Amino acid sequence: MNTKSLTATQIDTLAQRLSETQVVASTSAKKAGDHLARLLAEQIGNDRGALAFTSIMTAATAEQAEARLTLVLDYGNTEPANEAAPEANEPKAANAPVIC
Repeated sequence: MNTKSLTATQIDTLAQRLSETQVVASTSAKKAGDHLARLLAEQIGNDRGALAFTSIMTAATAEQAEARLTLVLDYGNTEPANEAAPEANEPKAANAPVIC
């Protein structure tokens, strides 16, 4: 897979979804990434924020990064290629009785 780094503008656009105030344009992708990482940690916690940041920043395209951020915000999923995380209170399937 050919991965292209996200630009500062693309990262700032993602960060704006997490911020209540206007995000100031970053001068570098590094600064924009640091800001996005801080916002993720504030919103979903340090551990999950770090996982989400890695997933978002390793996306192949800006559209994929946006989709991954949506998964994190809407479903709490920090995994890059999976469906939404299952609910913690879902009952597990019981084994069906075998009738011979």
